[in-house]
Amino acid sequence: MKPPPGQLSLFELDARGEPLVHQAGREQPPPAESPELPAPRALANHDESRRLRTDDTGEDPLALLAGYLTQLAAAPAPAARMATEVDLRQARDDWLRRLQTSRRSKSTLTAYRVAIDDLLDWSSDHGRNVFEEATIVDHLAAYQRRAQPAPATYYRRFGLLRRFLHWLSRRSGLPDPFLELEPPPKPQQEADWLTEDEFARLLAAAEHPRRCRKGLAERDRLVLLALVQTSLRRSELIALNWCDVDLESGRPSLLVRQVSRAAEGAGLAKRVTAHTLRHTAATWLRQQTGDARLVAA
Repeated sequence: MKPPPGQLSLFELDARGEPLVHQAGREQPPPAESPELPAPRALANHDESRRLRTDDTGEDPLALLAGYLTQLAAAPAPAARMATEVDLRQARDDWLRRLQTSRRSKSTLTAYRVAIDDLLDWSSDHGRNVFEEATIVDHLAAYQRRAQPAPATYYRRFGLLRRFLHWLSRRSGLPDPFLELEPPPKPQQEADWLTEDEFARLLAAAEHPRRCRKGLAERDRLVLLALVQTSLRRSELIALNWCDVDLESGRPSLLVRQVSRAAEGAGLAKRVTAHTLRHTAATWLRQQTGDARLVAA
């Protein structure tokens, strides 16, 4: 059923979507022509793509784009190119100055310098980039083969290099080579202790000091006996007063630095300190009683 004149139906549209007007039984477009609308962008790009496929190369532009992306992916990362531009020696000096400002000990500064110089020398000799994880792994493996360090020494070397390169990576914007490296297990060190025979040798050596000063041998024996019989800490022993030990003569003059000389005179291979004698006291008590809780108390 045809609608009355002047009323449009759904099918009375021309190819461009323009309405048709009923006039005397004919369907004609409006007298005034509408301006041409621009083609949708997608269609325009499609036409351009077709045009490009007909140019001299005859290649699909998408294929060209994929080739460009492949070339970009194969290019070296900026960090790898920048690694050789970093003055690592200057960075080492800056790091050591920072540690010195924070009042770190001289031995700590020396340990950092030795560890960092070892890494820089090795990487320079082998043409390696210290900001790559593989370089750190190979260097530490070479260090283990060459120096055969004790577990505690290797653990410390790993930590020194990790802290330095973590700081340097953040400062320079380069990748941290230690970021995903698992540290070695922390070594569990058992404290040394002396047998009764070893302590007797230590006590005998203290009776013959190198300096023949009156009362020196007696003082050294008193220090050793006080440490091994009471398991005092060094600071506790130094802080002793006469009223604490209830002695009637003399003045407080107990010092701990004679321990190492006595150990040297006794020819002991072990490293003997005041803390060694503390552990010795605890070990003897545990051997005699078999009660670890009593030792702790």
